[in-house]
Order: sequence, then structure tokens, then C-alpha cells
Amino acid sequence: QKKQIVRVEVKSGLNVNDAAVMETTLQWIKQKLKDRGIENDTRLTWRLQPDGNVFTPKHDRKAAAEEMDLKQEGCSKIYF
Repeated sequence: QKKQIVRVEVKSGLNVNDAAVMETTLQWIKQKLKDRGIENDTRLTWRLQPDGNVFTPKHDRKAAAEEMDLKQEGCSKIYF
């Protein structure tokens, strides 16, 4: 089983940490992956930040990454 972390950048006027917005976004990403031939048995989940949110404002990202001890080399960026 392979695990891959993908960093997603969202530009939205909506509250992206709202459960309904996150679910809609997750379904949209699943559909885009399916359109690109990614297998249906792929499991997607959100990673909670230390503050309990999924998304962190861009200017706070560096501090959040240091707090979680993330390494940028282990993350991929995905564009749709």
C-alpha cells in the first residue's frame, strides 16, 4: 500500500474548513483523478493541522509545516 501526500492550494471566498465545502472539494478531486485514469480504490483523506483545521492560510504555512515537522520533499503539488 503506497501513501502519498499531496498539497492542495485552494483559492476561494468560501470557508474551506467547512465540512460541506471539504466534502465537495474531496469529491471533485476524486472525479478529476478518475478522469485521469487513477484507480477507483484510491482512498483520499484530509490531514488535520494542529489547530484542528484542514486548510492553513498561505502566510501561516511555513509555521504550520515547522510545527508538524513536514518535509517539502515528501509532498507533491497537484494542479487541476
